[in-house]
Amino acid sequence: MTNYKLIKTRITTILEEAKKGLSDADYKEALSLIEHNEFGVALELVCDQLFEHNAKISQSLYQDIILIATEMELDGKRWRTLQGLIRA
Repeated sequence: MTNYKLIKTRITTILEEAKKGLSDADYKEALSLIEHNEFGVALELVCDQLFEHNAKISQSLYQDIILIATEMELDGKRWRTLQGLIRA
């Protein structure tokens, strides 16, 4: 059985780490999606917007995204595109 509370906590942590790379509107939309248990859609939004804005991310944020996406059995192609955003 999936632990939704744990997933919610982890997705919220990812959102907070990614906040500086998101517009206020995107941040609020992702937060609303999380509050309504739309975790996959929220993660997709965050990743798409980070990529679209060419936002620099940490290696740990990238790894957290990949880990949760894999655990949620989401398509890996979307998440792997973020690898080029990792700051040195």
